[in-house]
Amino acid sequence: MRNYTTKCLVLFSTLFGAAAGVFAQAPDALLKDINPGSGSGMSYSNYDARLNGKVYFIADKDGYQDLLWATDGTVAGTQLAVSASTVSYVGEMVANGSRVVFEGLSGSKEGLFITNAAGTGASPLRLFDDQEIFQLYRRQQDDKVLFGTEPFAGGSSQFWVTNGTIAGTVKLGDFTVADGYMFYSPWMDKTIMVEQSTNFDQAPPVITDGTPAGTILLKDALTNVANFYSIDGAVGTGDLLFVTGKVDIGGFLYNKAFAVDTTSSQEFSLFGDIRRAFKSGDFYYLATTDELLRYDKSTNTLTTLNSNYDYFSEPVLQDEKLYFTAKDKQVWETDGTVAGTKKRSTAGIGNFNYDPRIWVHGDSLFYFSDAAGKAIRLVDLNTSTDTLFATVFQSSGLVLIPRLWKFGNTFVYPKSTAANGYEIWASPMPLLTGVFNPTANREPLLLTPNPTSGICRLPAQLQDTEAVIRIFDENGRLVATRNLDGNTLLDLSTQATGIYSVVVETKNGKIYSGSVVRK
Repeated sequence: MRNYTTKCLVLFSTLFGAAAGVFAQAPDALLKDINPGSGSGMSYSNYDARLNGKVYFIADKDGYQDLLWATDGTVAGTQLAVSASTVSYVGEMVANGSRVVFEGLSGSKEGLFITNAAGTGASPLRLFDDQEIFQLYRRQQDDKVLFGTEPFAGGSSQFWVTNGTIAGTVKLGDFTVADGYMFYSPWMDKTIMVEQSTNFDQAPPVITDGTPAGTILLKDALTNVANFYSIDGAVGTGDLLFVTGKVDIGGFLYNKAFAVDTTSSQEFSLFGDIRRAFKSGDFYYLATTDELLRYDKSTNTLTTLNSNYDYFSEPVLQDEKLYFTAKDKQVWETDGTVAGTKKRSTAGIGNFNYDPRIWVHGDSLFYFSDAAGKAIRLVDLNTSTDTLFATVFQSSGLVLIPRLWKFGNTFVYPKSTAANGYEIWASPMPLLTGVFNPTANREPLLLTPNPTSGICRLPAQLQDTEAVIRIFDENGRLVATRNLDGNTLLDLSTQATGIYSVVVETKNGKIYSGSVVRK
């Protein structure tokens, strides 16, 4: 786990009452009582958008329903972003360049809105008289936002795009899709839109470049894959599009899978439909309805990494490792090898009344569990310690969508208490060891000379002490680890100039920490 920096200690000494010179894990604290008293302010929706150092989210105050708020992780920076007189209800949202595009109500009309440059107001891009907006998605290639609309009374749904202007908010076409079941993925300069319903009765996937002329059925665009009768799954990542479906061969339909680039395609054997794909270095992670696989383009081969993949999981890719949940209700990690595929959690995610949530920050893995109440748990990826980070709701029956936002060394998340209702709370980054143990103090570590051109010395009392030394950069990332073997000299000559935090943990559990400037 990352250690505190001096900046972090200063920040939380006031908020959490940390004593000077004491490095202990502080409890979380109420950041903002949006709806004062025991009434809840936070919305139970899972919609939020991150932009310019802020997170936009939905909260409720003074009897209004679901308004747009923003936070920068501070008390003063947690404020109403758009007044109820402008938008009386906020739904889905997504960051679009330097603004936030979101679904909302203006009077009785459903509309698509965009925040102003300051993030303190909003204006409509388009209002719809009788249609519901759903499934907003930001194209990575050009920041355009795709979304669907569907008449409240039923009927044909439509596919739209906006570039953040009124003139650039246009219909791409009429398609049969369903609210909640659209899934987008990028491929080269295109976006693949596919409907994935629970009964697998899917509409034909659509491919778009963000223009009406460039929006067509995917099967009509795949000129290098002939005879597709139907496409059941299509997921793009990097330079490849992975397609599963039925191919007409001599009047008979066969289930086939293809890896497609701009000029050619390779067929491979696959059981089930592909639902997620991630490019990692020279290979690809493929998640199907049942398995997690590694695909190697050069050899056109698949390797099974986990045969019990959880279809509802939203995997997280960081540093070429994929974190996901399996049907054993545990969180797993893989580096793309069978030997490097291993279970990381111990408490498990609990019951399936939400889509499992995973967050990875450096060497810290967070996951949501309702195995006992509803809590966010934390796994130290260095030591594999799995511990409670925060209990966010005492009841185990309510369906709750968890959220966790990081601002520097501060974590912000919704939490429910009897005294305050469902509100927004904050906690500092946990310590390297002794997570949430208020008696786990750290003694100051004096390093000399400081600043140093490369070599500095640990205090004499650590000589001949069995200990582990960990060095962290200014961003809290672990950059070096070594054993203290009697030599109290610390070599930083291979590190870049900057401020480094040094943590020494002895065999008997004593912890020393300090900082040094590498000039």
